Amino acid sequence: MVFANSFFVAPNSIDFSTVFLKFSPLSQAAVMGALIGIFLIYIVAIIVLIRLDRQDSLKWGITPLRDNLISDQNYYIIKVYTGMRRGAGTTSRIAFVLTGLNVGTGPRELFDGIRKEFSTGSVMSFFMATKKHLGDIQHLYIWHDNSGEDDYGSWYPNQVEVFDIEKRTTYTFVIERWLSLETSLDAHITAVPSGLPVQFESRFFYQTRDRLSESHMWMSILYRPQISSFTRVQRASCALVYIFLTMIANAMYFNPEPEYEAPPLIEVGPIRFTAKQIFISLICALMTTPVIMFLIFLFKRTKCKQSTANTSCCCTGSKCICQCGALCRRKNDPRKQYEEMLKSRMLSSTVPDFHGGLYLPWWFIFVAWFLVVAGTVVPAFFILLYSMEWGKQKSEEWLTTFFMSLLESMLFVDPIMVICIAFVLALLIRTNKADTNMDTAIVVRRYRAMIGDGEDGLSSTIKVLKSIKADHDSYMTTPRAVNPPLQGSDLTQAANKHRQHVQLITTIKDTLFNLFFMLVILTICFSNRDSRSYLHYSETVNTIAEPLKMPHFHSITTPGDLFVWLNTSVIPSLFPEFDMNGAPLHWTVKQFTTGYVNLRLGPPRLRQLRTKNGTCDIPYIGKVSCYGEYTILDEEEENYCIGWQATPCSKIDYVFNVSVDAWTFKSAFEVWGLPIPGLYTTYGGGGYIATLDVGRNNSVDILNELFKNLWMDRQTRAVMFEFTLYNGATNMFIYHVFLVEFPQTGGAFTSFSIYPIRVYTHQGASGTLTLICEIVFVIYLIVLLIKICIRIYQQRCGYFKQFWQVYEIVMLIAGVSSIVIYAFRLLLTVVTINKFKTDRRQFVDFSHIVLWDQILLSLLAILVFMATLRILEVFATTKKVGAVVKVFQDCGKDLFWYGMTFLYIFTGFCILGTLLFGSALESYNNMYQCMGTLFIAMIGKSKFTEINETQPVLAKVFFIFYIFTVVFFILTIFLSILGASIDSVVHSTREDTREDIVEIMMKKIKSIFVKPTEIKKNTNMDAKRVHKLKCNAI
Repeated sequence: MVFANSFFVAPNSIDFSTVFLKFSPLSQAAVMGALIGIFLIYIVAIIVLIRLDRQDSLKWGITPLRDNLISDQNYYIIKVYTGMRRGAGTTSRIAFVLTGLNVGTGPRELFDGIRKEFSTGSVMSFFMATKKHLGDIQHLYIWHDNSGEDDYGSWYPNQVEVFDIEKRTTYTFVIERWLSLETSLDAHITAVPSGLPVQFESRFFYQTRDRLSESHMWMSILYRPQISSFTRVQRASCALVYIFLTMIANAMYFNPEPEYEAPPLIEVGPIRFTAKQIFISLICALMTTPVIMFLIFLFKRTKCKQSTANTSCCCTGSKCICQCGALCRRKNDPRKQYEEMLKSRMLSSTVPDFHGGLYLPWWFIFVAWFLVVAGTVVPAFFILLYSMEWGKQKSEEWLTTFFMSLLESMLFVDPIMVICIAFVLALLIRTNKADTNMDTAIVVRRYRAMIGDGEDGLSSTIKVLKSIKADHDSYMTTPRAVNPPLQGSDLTQAANKHRQHVQLITTIKDTLFNLFFMLVILTICFSNRDSRSYLHYSETVNTIAEPLKMPHFHSITTPGDLFVWLNTSVIPSLFPEFDMNGAPLHWTVKQFTTGYVNLRLGPPRLRQLRTKNGTCDIPYIGKVSCYGEYTILDEEEENYCIGWQATPCSKIDYVFNVSVDAWTFKSAFEVWGLPIPGLYTTYGGGGYIATLDVGRNNSVDILNELFKNLWMDRQTRAVMFEFTLYNGATNMFIYHVFLVEFPQTGGAFTSFSIYPIRVYTHQGASGTLTLICEIVFVIYLIVLLIKICIRIYQQRCGYFKQFWQVYEIVMLIAGVSSIVIYAFRLLLTVVTINKFKTDRRQFVDFSHIVLWDQILLSLLAILVFMATLRILEVFATTKKVGAVVKVFQDCGKDLFWYGMTFLYIFTGFCILGTLLFGSALESYNNMYQCMGTLFIAMIGKSKFTEINETQPVLAKVFFIFYIFTVVFFILTIFLSILGASIDSVVHSTREDTREDIVEIMMKKIKSIFVKPTEIKKNTNMDAKRVHKLKCNAI
């Protein structure tokens, strides 16, 4: 009883006495809109699928080869499988030779006089007749003439199956290769007789095709199997029933907030199953699976009602009513004429001819359609009732959950299951099953009736004459010939032309793709930055750093100046008390700074770094107390009492003073701080920290107490004032750091940094666009990773020898690193904001977030630069851009050694300039500053005046020597190296007679608007010769 009670789960109930009173168009708008949307999509899909079903009936058909002779009495069915790769289809002329133990077919063409295209993923069947029986077929030689236009020139066949009707044996020829100008236009294939194992790749492809086309509910609607009475419309109807049954099953047990967690019935590691979960899954499966399986059985096993009319279509007026009630277009419609011509040549009917097995009478189709109507209307009604019972919030939550799970199942779970099942079946089943549903006796009988075999003399003669006339018309309208594969100069010319076309298309695609990729990265970059960042910066400068008629930050030279600036310029701006009319502000407004637009996140803080107390031995004076320079590894770390008194501290200090914590050292690990570079040196992330208050009065008291007790003295080397603001209007955080350095030489250096950052990038309409671009960026990186892995597997170490392929790896690493840093920055933001929400009097440290934000923006900037530069890869095949690349390739080694020489000489001048002028001029005070000064002097912006005023004689000698050596001599060598390479490349470019890709593109564009003056004629088989062959055969 206990197990039964825990196993059974009652479905969600509906109170029919009150449910209809809860109806509200606004509350049920989402569910009603979803139901109506599903029905509208179904209706539109049905309209499209009806036309596709009519086309499918023509694709099923077995049509005789056009070069069959009437006297041929041995029959074969050839089934050609075209691959599902991009561009696998072709319109080129395909020919073959089958060789058996007895005899060969000779050159034959895979053409029935009507169907010209072998489309991607298609399975086309042909009826071949031969004069003699071939015996056991052993070899297939197949080729095409590459006459297809553009991408339809090459062909990727998977396999060819030849079924011997007399011996009832199937021979499989596994091709699985490209027949193109890049590889080869022909292939020699050995037969795999029926019953013998086929190679794994072919079996896996066959099983994947079969699973997707027959077993996958969604893919089979778009990619229907070759022979099946289960139409696309019926498949879409079954999918509709499945959606509604799944919706009602999920609604019956939808409970987003379980009252308690049931104990697991089965638990294996992280995977656990409770009794309720098992029960709900069983009930949902029983509600959907049996109904769908029974519905599919009815559609598959119900015979189509056969028409008693002799003709396939009965035309009256403007429309033709065809078999099974299909509506056709006018007879003068080219599409309708094509369909009628194809039907006239078909040896199999538009409804598959089945034999064997259980099939239901035709009127069972009405039972199936009744189940379709009941399986959609009834669940839709109860779903609407559930939404009325739940209300708006729970209904929308259920609807979102359902559609997310449905999309995950359609896009990820089902395809992975299909591939896994196909892989297992390919391992277990060593042969490909043959289609045994079609009765070949009916096909042979129809073919003989078509050529007039078995009828009286007059009827047979009339049919033969009609057949000859039809073949003659076919050769006149669509003349085709069995041409041998291209060879020699013709093959070279065709290959060059095809290569130019592929290169042109690739250039256009790559250009558009690179521009799109650049747009995506730029969108992501600018979502993290805002043009209003400068306004935040200027506001801080105008109100705090350089306020009007108040002490400026850069005027600080002593610790006293710093306290004056804090009390008179900073505190009134950060802690406003009165409005412009003098009225006291409300406490909620006091949380903002002056202007009432920037919210303070926590209190500001002061952080002091100190050096240790030491002694110096001065001649004639002796040892005295002195304080050296600051270093991170040798900073003051002792704890003190107020006034820098030694510990232990008096308890009175903790009672009557508000700045006790400011005299205690805290390491960088304790405060989660980062080192900060200054003008003089770099300072650690810890120190002596004085955190102000969120109120103005307490903050002023803390500052006054610090000033009174000499918190800054001779040991002070740096004081940092930090605070963080948030602007809701621009959705930006602004982190401020004001640094005052007090070196051991006296005086002060001031610098400040303002970091406006945006970490919440998915707000508003632009945020949605950013989210879409980020998803696209992640998908691009996944595709790029797969592409790189495939190429490395194919090329091994040779992959790393090509510049642009290594370039892609660098882009991938930068992209993945940016995603990781983006996630880490977001995590840090969440942790920091949660700390602020927990204690609003705690300082909000954004230094880590700013650091990772700067790294992220640097990586994104690198990606933008690399994506921009990558366009050169697209145009590197053009002569002009290729010439520029060749120039640097030709002189690369010379430029390297030139660069080493230049760097050596330039470094020597930098050292000389630092030694001569570094003690008097800031622009020469270190190597970095000196390198920058001499570099801008090299491009014409020299600072000769300042060095001339410092050292007049040495300055003239140094400057003249530098200009003559570097500018005239070194740069002249650089130009001569480039000049020699340019001459060599120009000479080789003139000898290259290939047409430039830009010229080809311009010709293509010009051909769209200019009428061609010359039309090339096709040389094909003479129609009279074919007519003569037919007559001789009679």
